[in-house]
Amino acid sequence: MLVFPNPLKKRKICDDENVVLFTECYCQNGHNLISDKAKFDEFNGIFLNAKKGEQEGVVALSPVYGCKTRVVVGMKIKENDTYDLYCPKCNEALPAFSNCHCGGKIIALFLNKKAAFDSFIGVCNRIGCANSYIQLGEELITSIRHESV
Repeated sequence: MLVFPNPLKKRKICDDENVVLFTECYCQNGHNLISDKAKFDEFNGIFLNAKKGEQEGVVALSPVYGCKTRVVVGMKIKENDTYDLYCPKCNEALPAFSNCHCGGKIIALFLNKKAAFDSFIGVCNRIGCANSYIQLGEELITSIRHESV
């Protein structure tokens, strides 16, 4: 098994009491997307398959909400391109919740196995768009939109 290290210098992100760390995140079929194959500040990352046309690869995202660090393996990504995201276990496309203001799609990563849209992380599938949010019941937590995902 390959473990991809964090490409950034290690920092103490958990010293901030406002940090949201995801330790579970699911596809619509109940497969956990958190994997020890990618580490971010010693935390297991969110592991996804990505496709654009004939290109296929793996994208690992930081499990710390607001941290826009990602690792891409097996494909070259281009700013402003959109990518289809898939569960690495069942290889089903992750569902789009809505359209993004940039023209991409907000992709849902569910926070529990029941895969309901009342508890999910929404991330844009366009490289360079930092639009993301957490939906927890009736509470909506949004991310700063100035960094790329």
